[in-house]
Amino acid sequence: MLTSVGRAAARRVVGSSKAAATLNLDLASGLAGRSPLVLRPAAAPVAATRSFSVSPWDLLAAKSESADGSTKKKTTKKDAAPKKKKKAAKPKAKKPAPKKKEKKVQTPEEQLKAKIKELKKTALLKEEPSPQPSSAWLVYVVENSPAERPKHESFGETTKALKAQFDNLSPSEKEASPHPPQSVHCHFETRAAANKQASAEARKAWISSLPVEDVYAANLARRHLLRLIPGKRFFKLEDDRLPHQPPTPYAVFVKENGDFANRSATEVLKDLGEKWKGMSAAEKQQYEGRYTEEKEAYSTELNALKARAEQKKKEAKAADKAEKLAKKEAKASS
Repeated sequence: MLTSVGRAAARRVVGSSKAAATLNLDLASGLAGRSPLVLRPAAAPVAATRSFSVSPWDLLAAKSESADGSTKKKTTKKDAAPKKKKKAAKPKAKKPAPKKKEKKVQTPEEQLKAKIKELKKTALLKEEPSPQPSSAWLVYVVENSPAERPKHESFGETTKALKAQFDNLSPSEKEASPHPPQSVHCHFETRAAANKQASAEARKAWISSLPVEDVYAANLARRHLLRLIPGKRFFKLEDDRLPHQPPTPYAVFVKENGDFANRSATEVLKDLGEKWKGMSAAEKQQYEGRYTEEKEAYSTELNALKARAEQKKKEAKAADKAEKLAKKEAKASS
């Protein structure tokens, strides 16, 4: 089977042969009425040649032939088997990300409440031993209060009845005192004095068992609570281990030179004040020099105590944070 190039060449050859035959016939008919001529055999027709160009389409057709001379059949879109459309996979539903808990912003009242709670913890109020009844009236109330108050009777009415009984003690109750009665409430006053002494000893023993930096921090917290809660009393923890601020030079002078046995304090202080003003700088130097040395020692000891108290506070906060985190992890794993 001819290619497009071969077919074009064949058409040109056939066209040139037909033109030569037509020319010979025309010449023969034209010379028929004239004198006879000697006819010579016509030469064999020569194929006319001409140059031709090959179009890009012919080159593409030639390239499409296979090695054995056969052309590949082009498949149209209609002949091609229809491809099955793949169904689009449904996107997997993503799990919603866990919402972060927003930190609650505390109101000023809540902040104050949290601050007071923290200060009370530092002040060691719950660890402090409870005092025993330290007055005759309180002793009587503790010993004579009913175990269960009647429902129809208020606390005020019960207290009023106990007060009336306390004020009208009988002589037989006076004799209950181990000592000769000096007052109507001698027995209960003796008990109250004993309770007061026992409470003081228990409090002192408890303070001595505490580290000195805890005592220092507790006193600072109690001082702060006095400002935050007006009308509430918070007693200072007295401890000899705490650094004490040295007395001023004038206070030392008064202590060493004041004679308060035979004169009033007002007169003695007036005379000592005038005497102190009249002293020279050299005379005051013995008191001022001593005060300077004691103050430096006091500052050094106090700064060291503050550092220990601050370090202990940081350690306590870290321990509380670790404990909360451990509880949270245990709750999440369960």
